[in-house]
Amino acid sequence: MIVPLLLITVGFLYSYGLKFKEKRFRLKAGYGVKNAVIGLSWSLSITLLLETFDFSILSFYFLKLFMNSAIFDLKDIDRDEILTLPKLLGNHFKAFMSFLNVLAHVMALYHFHPVAIEFHLNDSNLNR
Repeated sequence: MIVPLLLITVGFLYSYGLKFKEKRFRLKAGYGVKNAVIGLSWSLSITLLLETFDFSILSFYFLKLFMNSAIFDLKDIDRDEILTLPKLLGNHFKAFMSFLNVLAHVMALYHFHPVAIEFHLNDSNLNR
């Protein structure tokens, strides 16, 4: 029940925002905020659906969803009025995305490496 409520709340704050004393607060801001909100809300939803909370899984999905969202900002780079990551980083955008991609996969390998070793050791013991 918490996952749909989380996504609805984030969607509302992203689209409409809140107004406090003549100031409007929206999650749809520049500088990669939108990408972080999308990555965090969906990765948190994924990890909340698991039986146990795992920061490695949260981080992996956050980085992958953050990158996916930022890459889609490339198509509107000429029309965007806010400062998106592709506009902000310019020629360094591809290098930044590549760095995040490598980081996400290194984290995934680090997280699942002990499982793979244990599975391999158990499998080799069965063949004796």
